[in-house]
Amino acid sequence: MFFDKFHITNRDCHRLACLLYLPSERPFFQLIVSHGFRGAKENSGRLEVFASKVVNQGGSLLAFDFAGSGESEGQFVDMSLTRQVENLEDVSEYSLARDNSPLVLLGRSFGGSTSLVKAAMDGRVRGLVLWSTPVLLQQTFFVHAPQQLERMLQGESLKFEDDKGGFLLGPEFGYD
Repeated sequence: MFFDKFHITNRDCHRLACLLYLPSERPFFQLIVSHGFRGAKENSGRLEVFASKVVNQGGSLLAFDFAGSGESEGQFVDMSLTRQVENLEDVSEYSLARDNSPLVLLGRSFGGSTSLVKAAMDGRVRGLVLWSTPVLLQQTFFVHAPQQLERMLQGESLKFEDDKGGFLLGPEFGYD
């Protein structure tokens, strides 16, 4: 198995951190993995074992950090579904230019929502794997705080807390 760690530059001129796992022969398919909300490309340490299974089945695997997450440039406050879809489009274009084998997307949680939108927009996507994917995003993120959604829709960035600490979400997140 071949492994490479590198960056690509997205349309917003942010460097996106990538991990690529390749079989020794030309892959039968390529799998692009999108992490979940506040996650990272390593998917809490699960990626390497999963990548070896994909490679053993003859596929390649490319995982990346969305802008503002993990080792990628950008600010998390600017994150939105639209921006994540754009990041996934940029990574997909890079991957398809490198290898024209069938493209499969795997998305975990909010990365699954991103992959679902990308697959609906791009006929080159040949497969889709969704892992704990929300589809009713406003209900998922704002069910307990509808007033926060209203404030976002009025243009305000809001601070939230989770088990990883505090973070800001900008109004674009609410618009999507």
